[in-house]
Amino acid sequence: MIPDCDLRIYRGASEGGGHEHAQVQLYWVLDKLGLS
Repeated sequence: MIPDCDLRIYRGASEGGGHEHAQVQLYWVLDKLGLS
């Protein structure tokens, strides 16, 4: 499970050339729902 606080880290890291925000959020939400 990804802690809630980590969402901001992933969003910030994406600024440096990682996943796009929407894609990261999708993975985060799926993980929260246990669908990942």
